[in-house]
Amino acid sequence: MKVMLILVSRPEGQFAEDFVSPNEELIRLKEFKPEEARDFLIHKFKLDTSQEEFLDQILNRSGGNPFFLESIVHNLIEEGTLKKLENGTFSPSDKSRDIQIPNTLNDVLLARVDRLQESEKIVLKTASVIGRLINVDTLNHLLPVEFRSEIQNILQSLEGLDLTPLEVTDPLTYIFKHIVIRDIVYNTLLHSTREDLHKKIASFIEQENEDNVTEMADILAFHYQQCSDFEKAYKYSLMAARKARSKYANRDAIYHYNKALEMISQFETTKGEVYYEIKQELAHAHRLLGEYSIAEVLFKECLENKSTLNLIRSYTGLGQVYQEQDDISRAMETLEKALRITGIRPPGSRPDTIFKIVLQLSFVLRFSIFGSSYTSSYNAERLKLRCIILTTLAKLYIMKDVKKFGWSVFTQYNATQRFEDPVRQSLAECALGQVFVGMNLFGPSKHFLTRGRELAEKTGDPYAKAISILVQSAYYMMLNRSDLGLPFLHDSISIYRQVGEKWDLLSALSSGGFLYYLQSDFRTAKKYFDDIGELASDLGAQLQLRWTRIWSPYLGYLLGEMEPLELEKNC
Repeated sequence: MKVMLILVSRPEGQFAEDFVSPNEELIRLKEFKPEEARDFLIHKFKLDTSQEEFLDQILNRSGGNPFFLESIVHNLIEEGTLKKLENGTFSPSDKSRDIQIPNTLNDVLLARVDRLQESEKIVLKTASVIGRLINVDTLNHLLPVEFRSEIQNILQSLEGLDLTPLEVTDPLTYIFKHIVIRDIVYNTLLHSTREDLHKKIASFIEQENEDNVTEMADILAFHYQQCSDFEKAYKYSLMAARKARSKYANRDAIYHYNKALEMISQFETTKGEVYYEIKQELAHAHRLLGEYSIAEVLFKECLENKSTLNLIRSYTGLGQVYQEQDDISRAMETLEKALRITGIRPPGSRPDTIFKIVLQLSFVLRFSIFGSSYTSSYNAERLKLRCIILTTLAKLYIMKDVKKFGWSVFTQYNATQRFEDPVRQSLAECALGQVFVGMNLFGPSKHFLTRGRELAEKTGDPYAKAISILVQSAYYMMLNRSDLGLPFLHDSISIYRQVGEKWDLLSALSSGGFLYYLQSDFRTAKKYFDDIGELASDLGAQLQLRWTRIWSPYLGYLLGEMEPLELEKNC
């Protein structure tokens, strides 16, 4: 099933030009041209076309802004300047006098609000504190008791004026026709009144959602910021950031992490451990978006805190930043430094590597027979960080030293058996199964891959699920069962695209490109390598860029799309 999403934003907003992805199209809405604005007025409001001078006044004042046009006409109707004729058209009530039109959109909207009945003003102003969406239950809680019996009639009246149309019936919710209306009404309130209402809203939302407060974290953070309750604003900003990050909404996460840092600085005079944890999480969100220079600066700033866990996290993040930029030597050096701080030394010489592999294999056997053995929470955090380091190092070792790659996978698996984290355990089981596939030990491989997939399904974590599916694909490919392996590959690619894991997507696309080539499906293989080139260019992945510069032209040649001399020139 194909789905098209239409997302609306101001030019500087969430979907601004800087944030448009390759699979998205930006449609920039411009002001109406004079003839378009005229047609809009005539068809929407049925204005009298014989009144050219009057129409020109409206068009000249609005500058082609559709909402300004609408607001001017609504204002003229409400003040009695425009009257509805028997034929259904609107025409100036007094054609002999000049029409007075306010100079700005703000002035037009203020004139409309000033003309409202007092009860309508109170409801509208109170609603503006809730936000653009007006939940009627929340509004009822804020209004004086005497308004509650009339609130439905008042809201319907405001809907009739096209100020707050009905949005949904369950839960009953209205919406400000335009965010500008909400902002203008909100700014008419005294600062103290705003703060009091924001506090009441936040308290009401907390009470109504005490069993699922995380889902309302971003709204609560906003209201507590507005009433200057900085501790609660910090609490919910951090909660909202982590919720967004768990859903791979990294742009939203960055916004909330920055708010959390801003709020914590309002009541904490010193930078404690939590401050640096937030900054590291912020850095990872930038890293996942490919904003490496920002991430690197943030991780380096965190190195000023010399606590052991903080140093491990900071060096790990820096190593991941370097690895994702193909700076292999700096990545390996930084990650191995982080690994040593966790209490384990990476292997050095070949004999040392073999000895450490044998040692780790004995622990693999022990945990496979007797099960996991959990440690203290402090050690668990250190072991979890060790696993993250080893996962990244494995990606580097596999290109440099296969034995060290095996050691890193065995060591990672053993670490996950000492603390409870199903996602990490799933990734470790899958990595171990992948190693056994490479050793043609298909029995143990199937055992660990099956356990890895079961854990991934149980946790519901999309990243763990994608990894487990991808290695399952590799397992079937090694058995020459591409008919079983390719569907798994396609599923993993789909999940990586959904969650925005670009580096792992690159690996999955690379597997697909080579697999389709080996099946002599050159057209599909070329499509994969073209996708690899586009993604690698975006990420600055030099190795994959070199692949696509060789393979895409070569596959084009095999498809008859390129002559031999042209192929030689391109390669």
